[in-house]
Amino acid sequence: MNRDANNKSDIGCVEERSASRATTSRDLHAIKNPPQPPFFKGGSNGWMLLAALLVVMTLPAMIWYQQTGELGVYYSPSTPPGQLLYVLSKLAGMYALLFIALQIIVSLAGRLKQASIPHLRLLHPLLGTFVVLLGMTHALLFFAAVSVRQGDPAWGLLFPGFRDFYHTHLTLGLFGLWILITVMISGFTRSINRSHFAKILHRGYWLAIVLVYIHALAIGTETQSRLGLALYSILGGVAMMLLVAWLIRRNRSVAVAS
Repeated sequence: MNRDANNKSDIGCVEERSASRATTSRDLHAIKNPPQPPFFKGGSNGWMLLAALLVVMTLPAMIWYQQTGELGVYYSPSTPPGQLLYVLSKLAGMYALLFIALQIIVSLAGRLKQASIPHLRLLHPLLGTFVVLLGMTHALLFFAAVSVRQGDPAWGLLFPGFRDFYHTHLTLGLFGLWILITVMISGFTRSINRSHFAKILHRGYWLAIVLVYIHALAIGTETQSRLGLALYSILGGVAMMLLVAWLIRRNRSVAVAS
């Protein structure tokens, strides 16, 4: 009887110690990986952010429609050939600009922890992929529009040209798209093997942004409208404020560490 009681007591102590270790392990895991709050937890703030995002997402289409009018006009025999492709390329370009701004804002907000953004590591490459796909759609639709207009493939648009103002800024947009494609490829490469060279290439995103925005502001008719300028100026202003805040915090951290 006493032997059985002692065995039970020993088993109970082992189970208690195991449970204690398991509890300690869970506590350490919880400290290292605190639970992330749901995006819409806390009432109206999350829903307000979602509503603002939906409004921003519709604004490029509204600006584009205000500039282009009814699409039925472009099926008229009196409309120059390729015009519908041309105006659709403008729409793709405007959304490429929007997703560029959203990519920057989401990334910087996540680094500053100004917003609870679930699955940020997945959202970053997803937004980047949208930017590249929209940029390629914009370029291909424009290429198709010019080819249909002139009756032959416009191969010259795929290569740099600086013979006048218009073609120079077309070339800047083309360079920006090439760099964005390189940045996307380097981002996937970096996620696989942590290549230092891929990390350097990924920073070319900032050069691509400058080239794309110069291209858009110089020859993009929709982005030059009042609403277009207001939209992209606000998005650019928010991105710049977040960038400055992140640089200040980063410099402070480096100063404290040194």
